[in-house]
Amino acid sequence: MRTSQAMTGCWLGVILGVLGLLGCKDGGEPPPDQGEVTPLDIALRKVQPPQVVRTRGKVAAVTYGNDPEDPLNPIPPHRYVIFELPEEELRKLPPDVANSLPPFAVGFHLPKATLDTRTVRLPQRGDLVEVTGRLTTIDFRLDTLRVPVIDELTSYRILSSDAPMLADLGQACQHDMDCQDDLICERNHLCQKPPTIKWGADFRNIDGTCVSDSDCPLGQVCDPRYTVNTTSGDYRIHYFPARNVGRHICQVDRASPAQAHCPRSVTPEELLGGRFAAGKEVCVRSRIAFAVFVPGDRDTHVQGIVAQSEWFPDGNPTLDTFGHALENSPAYKDPANPLGPIVDPQANDEVELLGTVHYDESHFWWELHPIKWYRKLPAGP
Repeated sequence: MRTSQAMTGCWLGVILGVLGLLGCKDGGEPPPDQGEVTPLDIALRKVQPPQVVRTRGKVAAVTYGNDPEDPLNPIPPHRYVIFELPEEELRKLPPDVANSLPPFAVGFHLPKATLDTRTVRLPQRGDLVEVTGRLTTIDFRLDTLRVPVIDELTSYRILSSDAPMLADLGQACQHDMDCQDDLICERNHLCQKPPTIKWGADFRNIDGTCVSDSDCPLGQVCDPRYTVNTTSGDYRIHYFPARNVGRHICQVDRASPAQAHCPRSVTPEELLGGRFAAGKEVCVRSRIAFAVFVPGDRDTHVQGIVAQSEWFPDGNPTLDTFGHALENSPAYKDPANPLGPIVDPQANDEVELLGTVHYDESHFWWELHPIKWYRKLPAGP
């Protein structure tokens, strides 16, 4: 376990309490303090809003909910952290009670203003965290499923973590995944905040095109042996031809070991929770549901299986039906690619993929676009 992060979490709780960064709202009588409870107590409605509670548990995922202040925003900037429900405790419950619980029991809210201070970071999956705050409920999905949430936090501590310590602003790095989730590793080997980009932006764009190495993520080169064309064939460019025609593409050294491309990997649920900045190079481990060529844009939509689609409010039922998107773009699967084409993974393949994170505003999901490298893994359970 990482004791340094545990100590950091303790100090964050103190600092946040002093600065009021997570403080309660002004006005009104303070709600009753229920003291320490478990996430399962909250899920079973043994405590009720607006009581103040303290709880601790392991993190299952980070997600987001519909934002009542900005309902048209497809992905609100605030985040909810979901606690695991211990299997051994669930097994003690009557089956009808256990089956009546929502896919997750309880979460806590980290608003954008708090995250923007950079004194608080999103926890990693599996971290043990402790929070104190006011219990409330939210409409998590459009079907008005109300779930309990701890809000207006007065303390937040990461007690222990087995996740790697990630570099922060201005710290040294070798790969985007060495940096905090909202940072990229610039070519000067320092973690920096990327520009805010939309799906069609040029920065680390969805086609992977470049003019020079400086346009590519660290560890990739702009390959002058391949020039993007728009004239003919299944591998001609479709998106933004005026920008991309005549450019080259960013490529990894496929002869390098997997660790060079993917110092660590994340789950599809971590990608879909929106914790990674658009433009960041991320590695995802996934089992493929299917791959389908789309004639309109000539991408192959490689769709991975999502184990917990219920965690994502705007994804239901899309994520159930289509899984998560991993786009194999024309230039990378072109047989004329000097490194050889990236062949589409097949259904049920277990893979580790490297690609660029983008938010697709038309499908309302986070995706890797394009895939720049992948390897097939031994079949899992």
